[in-house]
Amino acid sequence: MAADVSRPTTVSVNGSKSKAGHGVDLTKCHLCTKTYTAPKQLPCLHSYCEDCIIKNLKSALDTDSTAQLKCPICIAPLPDARTKDVNSLVNKLPTDHFISALMVQDVLKTKACKTCQINNKKTDAVSWCAYCAEAMCEEHAVRHNAMTPRDTHKVNAISEIEKDPSLVYPPTFCTKQKHGRKKLEKYCMDHKKLCCSDCRSLHHSECRIADIKHAVDAMKNTFGVTAVDKMKSEVANIIKNREQNITDLNNQKTQKEAAIKTLRDVINQHLDSLEVTLKEELSKAHDAEIEDMNKDIKSFKDKDATLDHYKILAEAVGRSTTDAQAYHQVEKLIEQVKILDEHVYHKKSMLSKSELDIIPLDVIGSITQLAEVKVRQTKPKIEGKEESKVSVHTAHSTIIERERRNKFLALKFQCSFISGGISLNSNLFLVDNRGKELRSYTEYGKRDTTLTFSLPGNPFDVALLPQKKNRDVVAITFPKDNQIQLIEIGNISLEKQLKHFYKTTDKGYGLASTGTKLIVACKSKLDIWDITEEHKIMHEKSIPTKGDKVKYVAVADDSRIYYTDSSERGTLNCVNMEGVNIFQYSHKHLKLPMGVAIDSKGHVFVCGFHSNNVHQVSPEANLLEIMTPEDPHFRKPIALIPNAGKMFVSYENNAITLL
Repeated sequence: MAADVSRPTTVSVNGSKSKAGHGVDLTKCHLCTKTYTAPKQLPCLHSYCEDCIIKNLKSALDTDSTAQLKCPICIAPLPDARTKDVNSLVNKLPTDHFISALMVQDVLKTKACKTCQINNKKTDAVSWCAYCAEAMCEEHAVRHNAMTPRDTHKVNAISEIEKDPSLVYPPTFCTKQKHGRKKLEKYCMDHKKLCCSDCRSLHHSECRIADIKHAVDAMKNTFGVTAVDKMKSEVANIIKNREQNITDLNNQKTQKEAAIKTLRDVINQHLDSLEVTLKEELSKAHDAEIEDMNKDIKSFKDKDATLDHYKILAEAVGRSTTDAQAYHQVEKLIEQVKILDEHVYHKKSMLSKSELDIIPLDVIGSITQLAEVKVRQTKPKIEGKEESKVSVHTAHSTIIERERRNKFLALKFQCSFISGGISLNSNLFLVDNRGKELRSYTEYGKRDTTLTFSLPGNPFDVALLPQKKNRDVVAITFPKDNQIQLIEIGNISLEKQLKHFYKTTDKGYGLASTGTKLIVACKSKLDIWDITEEHKIMHEKSIPTKGDKVKYVAVADDSRIYYTDSSERGTLNCVNMEGVNIFQYSHKHLKLPMGVAIDSKGHVFVCGFHSNNVHQVSPEANLLEIMTPEDPHFRKPIALIPNAGKMFVSYENNAITLL
């Protein structure tokens, strides 16, 4: 549950305010608005008091036991979000030593015991706990030391900190035991790491060495405030365009309602009830689009708030902190800015401009409706991408109500095992692992015997390669043989088809293709293959994965790969083409994740084989819905097959149903 936290717009550190806003203090918790006590930092770089974040997460679980644990500000999912043990989860979060180091500067001015201040007493502080971020008088220091473990609650005398402020920031010192906690004083430009005097003489004697401050300034100039400002401008433009689209939709709604009335006037009076129905459909389509856009706006406003926070952190770096502190903070900031930049780019690529329209129908004869409500969506052109096409979908409740629920059995033998599939020409092409076939079915289960391919081994999954020269070619994996086979769906002899084999680096299971790449899940890695103009593939590289039971993979575009680790506590993972982790999704109601697929809006679907459900997840790892088909016999879902705006799922080895 996201807390109602006001968006930080300025920062005050040691009495100084930035231009980012209106007086927000980095040393105060976003939840309780008081000076931090035991500040804990989330991966998104938002920090909270240890007790505050524990209470917030427990409150979320009390409200909804299935809730996904998230950051209260930016709603980024927390690591191991499936856990019920909030205390353990928060305990594993790192202490925000950067915030603690900022706080100690104020303490050195007042030298007041925090606990005594709360009790309206004035007592001089003699000690500082870096974990609790608290100054303590002698009496409270004794109590503190008796109640807390010394290995985590590092306590230093105020007098020692006055002489050496770096004592409160553990990353200031070299971690190599033989170097005796020497200070990190220089930056190796070749290895891109900080080093102490021993490190420099033993391991970096021939390297280019620079002052840490120089490295921090260079990093800030490259990725710091300027990058955040540029991204903030991008987010602001997206929000402005979304809000303008809402205004346009409202105007179009008014215009189309008038058009409906005009249409109504040219036909008989007995169509009154149909007019009401059509307006309701228009309102539903309008409201659904508005809701989606408001969600987009909320998402980008959250990002904007996070960018404000990053800007505050970037501007705070170097003020009253050591160079090593500044380096470590900027290093973390750069990593998060890159991840957020990827999120913004990916989210932006999925946005479409929505328009309402009314398509008149033939009103002669017996009719049940006046017109169809259409929503036209045009994706903006993104630099480096081909121009997006216009997509149209019908907001037609009566069609949905009478739509047949698709369910059928895809059998060759009773023991058939449907492990994968694709959509081609509105048909489902299903892989029968045990039946050793690739077979075509309509979405209602009618088999096309002319498109049945007998295979030489036990296939696992299939992917459609980009169409070239009007040829439809698919790739099929054979895990037992460490092979990929290419088959042309059309008039070509089976003898010729069986010659198109390629060796994988390990057992290849699930696979997916983009315009230029073929990605194969190989247990503990992802194989990336180039697709040539002649429908040949060449192995380019392998990316290591989290987990060693990776069997299913999907791609959103040329930059995002989703894969599942099919273990009992497995996860859905998202990486880019370089293998950089974007997010990891887990949930207590997702057990042994299997098939993964993506719909036209970029939402990710993943099968929970042992949890008997399908999770729908946003491109930013937020749970949207836990889905279970209407079929009472639905259990053990395996593979997902998108088809013409619908999502089909195979389960119980050989059954197929519509989500």
